[in-house]
Amino acid sequence: MVGIKLAVVLLVIGLGAFYVDPANWQPFAPFGYSGVSFFGHSVAGLTDAGGQPLGMLAGAAIIFFAYIGFDSVSTHAEEARNPQRDVPIGIVASLVLCTVLYIACRRC
Repeated sequence: MVGIKLAVVLLVIGLGAFYVDPANWQPFAPFGYSGVSFFGHSVAGLTDAGGQPLGMLAGAAIIFFAYIGFDSVSTHAEEARNPQRDVPIGIVASLVLCTVLYIACRRC
């Protein structure tokens, strides 16, 4: 099974390589590599009109904390009373909550 999974991943990478357009790599990081904020106050890097940090580090932080939230839901499955029902509800609820918060924060 692992061999099949690796073959599929390599197939997707191999076929996807033909669709890469290096012209899209310029500029590579238009907002820079930083984007650090501390308790809502920008410490380093560019900010948008609302004061939100811009840059690769800011984007990586958002993805990191979203992943930690979903990971937390899945690791608590062994403590659920009815994991067949509770874990999917928890994952879908956390996805919906993250989506609502993301949309709300983008409109601020």
